[in-house]
Amino acid sequence: RGLACTPTTSMGRLFDAVAAIVGGPASVSFEAEAALWLESQAARCPDDPADRYRFCLSAATETTPLVADWRPVAAAIVGDVLAATPIPEIAAEFHRAVARLIDDVRQLLAPRAAAVGLTGGVFQNALLVEHSLARLRAAGREVLLHHLVPPNDGGLALGQALLARDRLAASLSPP
Repeated sequence: RGLACTPTTSMGRLFDAVAAIVGGPASVSFEAEAALWLESQAARCPDDPADRYRFCLSAATETTPLVADWRPVAAAIVGDVLAATPIPEIAAEFHRAVARLIDDVRQLLAPRAAAVGLTGGVFQNALLVEHSLARLRAAGREVLLHHLVPPNDGGLALGQALLARDRLAASLSPP
């Protein structure tokens, strides 16, 4: 209904939502607690999932961005919950679907790119990084990961500070 709902582009919120759908923590006391719980559940899955969850990608144009529609994945997860599919299986399937989404986006936006950078707080999720690395490397891509700064808000803040420094320096330089 849009009441008290703030739009977001955060993949972390989707991890939180999936954790809630499958019965994760009813309340959290720190950032990413629900997502960490979902990752721990996925790590308990004894078998490779069937790769049945799929995000739908809209085509980007000059005036509209590429959009990953999460609703088909959410509907499939709800169906699995109602069918009493084990939580670790659902969680593992979701992680693999997100990794597949990352490679699908790479194929659409930069099909010939030699390297792909993975950044953002969601890449503190070791299982997601593992699945993403496997897919991207299988496609022959070099994968760039954070080593000196964190992939989350700390890395973002550093990037913003560097951009501000460069813009300030450019504005102070004589013509």
